[in-house]
This record gives sequence, C-alpha cells and structure tokens, in this order.
Amino acid sequence: MILQDVLKFAEDLVFKETGEGLNNLQKAVIKGAYNGKTYNDIGQDNNCSAGHVSDTAYKLWKLLSNLLDENIDKSNITSVLERYVFSNTSCIEQTNLIKINNNQSSDTIQIFKGDSSRYKKNNSTPLYLSNKYNLKELPKASSFYGRNQELTQLQEWFKEENINLILLYGLKGIGKTSLIIELINIIKNQFNFIAYFDLKFNYSLEKIEKRILELCLSVEQNFEENIELFPPSFLPDQIKELSLEPTERRTKIIELLRENRCLIIFDHAQILLEQENKQNSQDFKLFFQQVAQLDHQSYLLLLSRENFPDIVDLSLNYSSIQLLKLQGLDHLSATQLLEEKGLKYPDTIEKLINLYQCHPAWLKQIINVFEKLLNSDYSLILNREQIFLTDLMKQEFKIILDKLSPSDQQILITLANSEQNLTVLEIFKQLSLSVDEVINGLQRLGDRCLIEKIDNYFQINKIIKNYLTI
Repeated sequence: MILQDVLKFAEDLVFKETGEGLNNLQKAVIKGAYNGKTYNDIGQDNNCSAGHVSDTAYKLWKLLSNLLDENIDKSNITSVLERYVFSNTSCIEQTNLIKINNNQSSDTIQIFKGDSSRYKKNNSTPLYLSNKYNLKELPKASSFYGRNQELTQLQEWFKEENINLILLYGLKGIGKTSLIIELINIIKNQFNFIAYFDLKFNYSLEKIEKRILELCLSVEQNFEENIELFPPSFLPDQIKELSLEPTERRTKIIELLRENRCLIIFDHAQILLEQENKQNSQDFKLFFQQVAQLDHQSYLLLLSRENFPDIVDLSLNYSSIQLLKLQGLDHLSATQLLEEKGLKYPDTIEKLINLYQCHPAWLKQIINVFEKLLNSDYSLILNREQIFLTDLMKQEFKIILDKLSPSDQQILITLANSEQNLTVLEIFKQLSLSVDEVINGLQRLGDRCLIEKIDNYFQINKIIKNYLTI
C-alpha cells in the first residue's frame, strides 16, 4: 500500500469533518507510525519533544476513531487506514451486486451480477458468493506490532495461483492469531468467503463442513424469496442429503472452493496432532491433502504451535503448500511494545528484549508482574545470571515438556546442560540412544520450536534452557 494513498485518505476524512487538512506534524505522526518509528524519533525528525508528538498523536487517534467508529491508536493506524483505502479502491463492482436480504449483519450474502473474472483462476465457472464472513470465534484484536515482513509474505502467497495451503506455526503467545486478525483486516475484500474455526472447541471435520455449507448457502428466513439467485445445484433440500452423505458433502465443499475465492482458517491446529480421536485427526489430514492436491482458487490457513510432519511431507511433492515459522518481533516493534507499556530507559528495554527474545507474550507478562509488584523496578531481573520466569511461563513450559517422549526429553536436557551448541554426533555420544532416536528426536524438537539448527549445530531456546537448569 502506497503511503501517499493512506495520507490522502486521512487528509480527506479530516477535511470533510473539520474543514481543515492535516498539519505537518499530524502527517509526520502518520508517516512515522507507518514506518514503525517511536514518538521520540518523530520528535527528533520534526524538532519537537516526544511529549508534544504524543499529545498530537493522541488527539489525532481520537479524531480518526470517532470518524471511522472504531478504536485507533499507533499500533493499528496503518492497518486500519490501509483497509479503508483498499476497500474504497477495490470494490468498484459494488454497484453490480444484489443483496439477498436487508440485514446488515455479517451473515448477509451478496451475489455478483457483473464480471467476476478478477477473482478466478479458471473463468469457466460463474462466481456465486461475495463478501461473506464467519468470524464469530475470532478473538478481539489486541495491540499489534510490526510483522510487516510476514504480512507481505502471506499477501504474496494469496496472489499465487498454485498455492492452496499455508501452515503458520510458532510458540504459544508468539502472535499467530494477532497476525491473522491483522491480515484479515487487510485482505478480506479480496475473498468471497472467509471462515475462522478454533479447533480447541472440539470440532469434527463433519461439523465444519456442514457449517461452511450452511453459511455459504444461507438457508435462512429469506432464502426462498431469493431462490432464483442461487444456482440449481444449491437447493435447501439438498442440505439434508449432504448431512447424510459425507462423500457428496465433501464434493460440494470442493465445488465451493473452485467456484469461489475462499479463505478457511483453522486455529490451534496442533490439537489434531494430540487428539485421542485418531479418526477425526485422520479426516482432517485427508482433507488437507485433498485441498493441496486439487485445482481450485481457495486457501486453507492453519495456525499451530508446532510443525506438521504430514504437511511437510506433502510439501515435498506439492508446490501448493507453504510453511512459515513465526518467531519473535523485530527489534523495533519489540521496542515500541515496551515503550507503549511505559518503559522509558533504553538500557532496560534493550536488556529485556535480549533476555526474552522479542517474544510479545513473555514481554507483556514480565511488564505486568513488575508493574504490579515491584513498581517497575527491573534491576532485580537484569542484574542476575538467572532469567526470571513468571508462573504462567513455567506452567506452559511444563505442559510442553510433559508431551515429549523420554528420549526427546533426554536430548533437550543434554542441550540445556551444555555450555555450547552441539552437533548431532556430539549429542549421540553423550546419550544411550540410537542414531534414529537422536535424529528423529531433533526433528520433533525443531518442529515444536524448542531448538534451532545453526550451521551444523543445534541450539536450545535459551528461555527453555533456563527453565530446565533452574
């Protein structure tokens, strides 16, 4: 998104309300937020104090929040303005839409009358759905920091015709769901249908398929009044048949993915690797495989705390699959997070970032504890060798370690107790494990984001190392 477009949108918006455009400092605030600058940086660039910049920004965020009827601050101003700019420039076809009903809720469905070829990989089939969202389970958005590189990469993949399945994985609290909330705000007008399902609610694949069909076919009060707008293959009496015939139901889902540009998101997908219900897990795996293998114009996006071996294997044979490991925030974004939480001293910020690896959830937990109990005096943790861990962090690490096999635990403890990173051979020599157990164990630990391979050496996450050596 071009910065000038964002500035012009904001300027026009403010002018219509106040009769005056943005002043130079207001423009600088938006530019600075867009480029990830702190208020101190913006002040230095414009020969004024950080406090004056902060006051100007506060008034500007408040004005824009009132005009757009949503909460706006430094952390989300870029994504919000980009969303509105994109919406205003990409929805030219709005005049060619027929609404199925007058309800303005998220369950309103619209049907294209005009040309829909811009969404199609294959223009032979007409487009039936437009701008329908099932996002009721999506958590509320919290403050969002950085991730420009990841957002750009995901948007690039959504432009690729041969990509259908994306796995985004990383440690708990690293920001996977927050990233997707931000992504949806940016790209939702590019899709005819977006659905978000949180697998921690014990969904079966059958329930999800039925829910998708119910949403997309809109079998609701006003359906019969508008039945002529739907293709003959999607009649309400067939819903009952679909619920009884899994194969036919799956066929309808694939038709939907082919005829429309859909994005279906599964959060907490790692549950499928842990479920006692092996049949449900197998159903999902087969569905993922089918989506990856078949030709269509839609996308599955999986969010997981660990990598999927089955999907990795599929990716070796199908270019339609992409994997993205989400790590800590970039240094600038982590600094912004800490500054907005009230930290003022650069040395303290730098040390916290280095200790907690730019992990947003860990940084927020540390700040919360020290604000409440120690009046933000961080010297207790910064001036000692042992890294401070909150009870929440310890609980999470215990859950992770309890899921490991005995051999994987041995490997992790060996890496934790070593003062240096180790090669595969060095690990093998220190343990009474077979070569297969060591190699496969290192693979599993890497999939769980507990270790990294740097050149020929394996390095344990230093926070996990600290937990194991307390």
